[in-house]
Amino acid sequence: VDLGALVRRIGDEVEATLPHDQRLLVETPAEPLVVVGDDLRLEQVVQNLLQNAVKYSPNGGDILIRAESDASGARLIVRDQGLGIPAEALNLIFSRFY
Repeated sequence: VDLGALVRRIGDEVEATLPHDQRLLVETPAEPLVVVGDDLRLEQVVQNLLQNAVKYSPNGGDILIRAESDASGARLIVRDQGLGIPAEALNLIFSRFY
């Protein structure tokens, strides 16, 4: 799956639904960022992350989604203007039902 192309496509879809006080910034590499994965599940993850960023940024502002690669693999970053996750909860966010 080309993660960069997936992020750009979903970014375009989400951007069309944003309130007037929010802006989506999409950053992806120019070359394909190919990862091994299920394209439907990756799409669901990206959509959920962006929808949460919109939902939890009540005062508007910029939402950034970035797909990038480094020596260890691919990375997906979503940054918004919301309250964030408390530091003590970060190690639990991928626990089932947390």
